[in-house]
Amino acid sequence: MQNKKFASLLKQKRENAGLTQYEVADALKISRTSYAFYEAAGRMPSVETILNISKFYQINPMELLCSFIPKNKWETDPQYKNFRCYGSDTLTPQDQQLLYNYNQLNKQQKELVNTLIKSFF
Repeated sequence: MQNKKFASLLKQKRENAGLTQYEVADALKISRTSYAFYEAAGRMPSVETILNISKFYQINPMELLCSFIPKNKWETDPQYKNFRCYGSDTLTPQDQQLLYNYNQLNKQQKELVNTLIKSFF
């Protein structure tokens, strides 16, 4: 399956980090050829690899996963009714990171954050 949006996103993240394909592939413990295929939209990575990539770049995995699904699909297709994608057209990278960090909290921590936020209003 080819996905140019995902490939473009990967290349952009790598170049913004000032890294080579060799460096990223080495950090992910995959071959440079495999990584190059991902950037060229020649191969789709496994979910595990997508998660590893998101950890490596310290981004929300949904940013990568959402690049596989056209916006009109996740907005209108009943199959994706519980699937929420937030991209650069709806949330800033800072907002995406904030949501990602919030989702990593346990229930008690989330309640504390919610209480703190409510105190501002």
